[in-house]
Amino acid sequence: MIDPEELYRISSTKSILFVEDDSILRQSAEIMFKELFALVDTASDGQHALIMYNSYYNRYRRHYDIVITDIKMPRMSGIELTSELYKLRKDQPIIIISAHDDSEYLIQLINLGVSSFIQKPFSTQNMIDKIYDVCFTLENNRDKQRNIAIKGDYVWCHDARCMLYHDQEIKLTKNEKRLLFLLFSDPLMTFKSHELFEFINSDTEEEFNANSLKSLIKRLRKKIPSNLIENIYAEGYKINSDLL
Repeated sequence: MIDPEELYRISSTKSILFVEDDSILRQSAEIMFKELFALVDTASDGQHALIMYNSYYNRYRRHYDIVITDIKMPRMSGIELTSELYKLRKDQPIIIISAHDDSEYLIQLINLGVSSFIQKPFSTQNMIDKIYDVCFTLENNRDKQRNIAIKGDYVWCHDARCMLYHDQEIKLTKNEKRLLFLLFSDPLMTFKSHELFEFINSDTEEEFNANSLKSLIKRLRKKIPSNLIENIYAEGYKINSDLL
């Protein structure tokens, strides 16, 4: 039996998106989730969920910790949603709710990379057990994710917002740290120039200036591996994953 206090300890700082077209099930699950998670959002179909997923990221500059979705839904199925989410975040934790006759869809989902399933009708305890497993895995991986090793004996300490070289901290300006923090929040994502600029200057009303952003990146490249920040033509900037 899972210790409720232990479950709350590892779930209470996390966010969840629950996707279910059955309004009664969606509402009852939402009540339960609000007892466990710091933030709970719900959606009635895959299309709505995808809009909310992107909106959440644009607001908080991070993805939901967990997504739970049904398979059969109007407008966009759980399979289509899962495929789209993995394009945005390859390691997005997703729990799939399946019915007993969904076996043909499970193969597609497994091929996509899903490993967590729960079958309808599920009990509260079944759902709690599955949530605990996912949260426990996230907690175990959290410390590994905080410090990101970079080829050449560099380390980006994400929580501390500092860059180390041979275990010595590199002196970075406030804006340089903010830039790296956003890029490393999702090393696979390409950020548009105006998104980077607005995040760096979020505490001011300074208007977007492409030249000032380029100058900031140029100065930063002199302190860190010069090819760590990639310029993707006509798209923006991202972390060079070949160095990780």
